[in-house]
Amino acid sequence: MNMKELIIIEERRIKWVYNKTVKKGVYRCAVIKDHPKANKHGYVKEHRVVMENYLNRLLNDDEVVHHINHDKLDNRIDNLQVMLNSEHTRLHKSTGITKVNLKCPWCGILFSREKRHTHLTKTKHKFTCCSRECVGKFSSFIKQNGITNDAIILALSHNVQG
Repeated sequence: MNMKELIIIEERRIKWVYNKTVKKGVYRCAVIKDHPKANKHGYVKEHRVVMENYLNRLLNDDEVVHHINHDKLDNRIDNLQVMLNSEHTRLHKSTGITKVNLKCPWCGILFSREKRHTHLTKTKHKFTCCSRECVGKFSSFIKQNGITNDAIILALSHNVQG
């Protein structure tokens, strides 16, 4: 390998530097405005950034970063594993983790959650929101407007999307 090839290889290395993280739903996001996969606010899921820095490349669209201990806030490299999307789906089906697609009753965003972390398996909570912020706002709305439990159950039966 000559010096020119070595320089080209070094130029392809990717190291994303970020100083700020925000918690969005069950994940922590890094604020990197110039990342190709950043949303309109410049947020990228931190576990993807950690893995990209470790691999020195961008992740492909069909690659997923799996949290080995299932703690989505534990973004240590030894807790992360790159998998194909199909492998990740098979893994969770084999472990008995069932995901459901829901629609937040407050903000209307579509999101996915493990069934065991939803209102579908609990009698105490009548609804599932995408974040704690939405839970607080929706709960306050219900308290202020005096909506009955029957109305909540009827309205939130549309919470499940598939």
